[in-house]
Amino acid sequence: MPQLQEFLDTVIKEWQRNGNAEQSGAMSGRGNNNDGPSFPNPNSSPTVEKAMSEAEDAANRVLSGEQTVHLTPQRSYIRRLQHLLGQRYNVASVSQGREPERSVLFYRV
Repeated sequence: MPQLQEFLDTVIKEWQRNGNAEQSGAMSGRGNNNDGPSFPNPNSSPTVEKAMSEAEDAANRVLSGEQTVHLTPQRSYIRRLQHLLGQRYNVASVSQGREPERSVLFYRV
C-alpha cells in the first residue's frame, strides 16, 4: 500500500499546486458550497483509502484478464482519483450512472 499512498500524495500536491485547494476550502478541512472538487487529506480519510484500494484491486483484476470491473459508487473527487489510478495502471476507465450512484468502470482495451 505504500505505492498507493505515494500516488495519492502526488495527486493531492499537484492539485494544490494548481490552486484548487484554496478555491474549494480543502486545505482548511471545511466543506464547500461550489461545484468544484474538494480533496480530503488522504492520510486521514478511510473512505478515500478504501476506495483507492478497491480501484487498485480492480485494475489488477483487469490486468489479470477480466474484461470489466465495476467499482462501488463514489463522490466525484474519489472517482477522479480512481480514473488517475487506472491511467497509472494502463487500464481504461469510464464513469457510469447518475449521482449519487455514479461509479467507475475499469475495462480492457
